[in-house]
Amino acid sequence: IFIYKDLPRDGIIYFPYSIYDYLYEVLFKPKGQKYIMGSHSMHLKNGRMIENHQLLESALNSLVNLVLWLRRREIKNIYIHAINTAQVDYIKQNFKLIKEENIFYIPNMINAEKYRIAKNKSNKLRVVHIGGTDKDAHSVFSIIKLLKEDGHINDFEFYFIGKLSERVDPELMKMPNLHFLGEISEKSKLKVLSTMDAIIVPAYETFSMVVLEGLASGLYVLTSKKNAAWRDFKELGIKLFVAENGQPVEYIKALENLAAVKKIGKNANRYADYNKNIVIKNFGESIVLKKILGMFEYTEHI
Repeated sequence: IFIYKDLPRDGIIYFPYSIYDYLYEVLFKPKGQKYIMGSHSMHLKNGRMIENHQLLESALNSLVNLVLWLRRREIKNIYIHAINTAQVDYIKQNFKLIKEENIFYIPNMINAEKYRIAKNKSNKLRVVHIGGTDKDAHSVFSIIKLLKEDGHINDFEFYFIGKLSERVDPELMKMPNLHFLGEISEKSKLKVLSTMDAIIVPAYETFSMVVLEGLASGLYVLTSKKNAAWRDFKELGIKLFVAENGQPVEYIKALENLAAVKKIGKNANRYADYNKNIVIKNFGESIVLKKILGMFEYTEHI
């Protein structure tokens, strides 16, 4: 939230939460008050909510639309900040009272310059996962078991950054090519990323910072449509692997192909510099902060 601290805010209220939060406060704001609702926590797939039950989703949408209808005379003062295009589509489809020009698409940002691209000289493919069990490390454990069954596990080194809050299969813990680094400093994380070949992001994500970190480090990114911003990356021309459903078996062929390239001494990600340049141009801190400033300036002067 700190990035909004010094921006022009006179007469503007910003809610950096889900669109469903603070509706009571929105309903009773003074007339003429402008406010921006940050739609930041919706997990979407192809424009549809994927973690809520259909009944709950319908009820929440009805609540939002009721509040918007009650404030319809001042609907021009209501703005929404979405951080991926799937959210933009969702807002357009479900909250018809909100005008398209009142929806701001501004994604996450990253200081890509501080991430180093370095080659892993090992003939094994080094794959990293960040976030521990809270970010679906168990899906990666399932992938490892499948690679072991295929007889290809020795072509890989897997590294895990983050807290493992749940019990891990003891057999996995004993494997010499699995490395559990735990929670490490930002400086250490940058160093680890610079020695990897690929990063795997299997969890539900609204707009994954980990994907940006991987791309900025020149890593080949493997994610899925559980990551709501997958379309944003693809439309920009970023080269990455996107699994349709995010099931462990879907990653196997892509990983084995990368390992085969690595085994013959070639770079596992020939798009490293290409991807990083796209990240710098579209998600760099100065670029995104300028868009945020523009959002506040726009709402301030209308």
